Amino acid sequence: MKKKVIFTICLLLCSSLSLAKIEKIYLYPKGAEIISSAITNNSEFELVLPGSAQPETLTFSSDIENFSYHLREKTPKSIEKLKQQLKKLILEKQKIKSNIISQENSLMFWKTQAERKDIGFKNLVNFNKLILKNFTLAKFNILQLELKLKEIKKKIEKIKKKIENIAAKKDKEWLIKIKTKRKGIIRYSYFDSSAGWTSSYSLYALPMKKKIKIKQKAKIWQKTGSNWDNASIILVSGHFSKQLKPLPLSPWIIRQKEIFYRKAALKAPSDIFGKMEADKANINLPIQKQRNFFDEYYLGKLSLKTGGEKYITLKQLTTNANYSYIIRPYISPKAFLQSKASLKHSLKLPPGKAKLFLDDTFIGKTSFSLWDKNLKIYFGNDPEIKTKFYFHKEYGNKGIFKKEKIYTYIYELKIQNLKKMPVNIEVEDAKLQSEEKNVKIKLDYNIKPIIKDNKISWKFVLQPQEEKILHYEYTISFPLNLNLDMGR
Repeated sequence: MKKKVIFTICLLLCSSLSLAKIEKIYLYPKGAEIISSAITNNSEFELVLPGSAQPETLTFSSDIENFSYHLREKTPKSIEKLKQQLKKLILEKQKIKSNIISQENSLMFWKTQAERKDIGFKNLVNFNKLILKNFTLAKFNILQLELKLKEIKKKIEKIKKKIENIAAKKDKEWLIKIKTKRKGIIRYSYFDSSAGWTSSYSLYALPMKKKIKIKQKAKIWQKTGSNWDNASIILVSGHFSKQLKPLPLSPWIIRQKEIFYRKAALKAPSDIFGKMEADKANINLPIQKQRNFFDEYYLGKLSLKTGGEKYITLKQLTTNANYSYIIRPYISPKAFLQSKASLKHSLKLPPGKAKLFLDDTFIGKTSFSLWDKNLKIYFGNDPEIKTKFYFHKEYGNKGIFKKEKIYTYIYELKIQNLKKMPVNIEVEDAKLQSEEKNVKIKLDYNIKPIIKDNKISWKFVLQPQEEKILHYEYTISFPLNLNLDMGR
């Protein structure tokens, strides 16, 4: 052990290549800032960074006179191991071939002995038995050796292909040459794109308690080519904008109309709950530090091998929520359970897949993120809210000289609560509008709707086993010379 330590110290003193240790990692959804340290006893030394690192982001904590970098091909350690295995297999193959030749020679010898005619009659029977025994044994040995040779050849080809595949990747690494006035510990940081983390969620609807529970997990991963050994890891969460500056103004010119297509604008994400409850299990959750634009989660010291993944629970929160059933009868008469919560502050929950649970029963998956203070989640349709929808359309002409067309759209929705508790019901439909001034629209109903933001809706409570019927209809009239798209 002492010899090994002395050898390592000598290697560090004599070599210009410094051994580095990863100390801290700021992990972003796409990339990582890696903070490392190296010990040098020379004013000029070298560092090696993985090929996925961005050397232009390299910064040093101490005075550096200058540094340069270039990309070079990396010889993976795995290739060396495979080459050693290949060498052993080739030697074994040669031994088997030699044994086969030896057994074939034995076979030829006993075959020749069988053709001898100088054996006396008394010894012939015993001699033939001996020939048969040794001939059969040689044949059996050859067969076994050939099977073994076949397996060895397969292994050799498999290892050769592995070596070819690894070599074909032509892995690269950055060699950093540094000149410094100071010897000793040098700390530096750089950005690497081959690491990151993603969010996943579990959303629990608890209608009887009028609450909703959110669990957030982080999957951290890295493929940097270097193992992270007992390094401090900090997750950074927030909205990372792809567009760093506003687009320039375009000239306003009236010209001949052209057909063009605009790229769909990215949805700008809009940041803990009002009357929020932290679950008891939160004692062991990472420490969260809230900043103006981003949040940080201190995971402590972790080890993660290159190519590895880890799952860590970040949040576990419960808040008050209102539940109601949304019915949009023209689209679908089904009643969908909706949960709404008004938050005191935004949570900055980045996009991820969410598992949905209703009364602790898994019901499906959805995409989820939360940037503003209003939480709204749907938990599927409920067959215990029974609905029956009727839609009918009539059309014809009216007036003494039949100068007008008339359309009538008739809607009727029957809703029954089969549950053992009262439920909130919201029925929604689009408000009929017209771009033509000569179109007259009349709305009739049996229960007055709420009309707001181009939408008509009804909100009411249904008691257990109670049934309610909504009836509404539109009458539309317009001149015969108008050719209109009625939309429905």
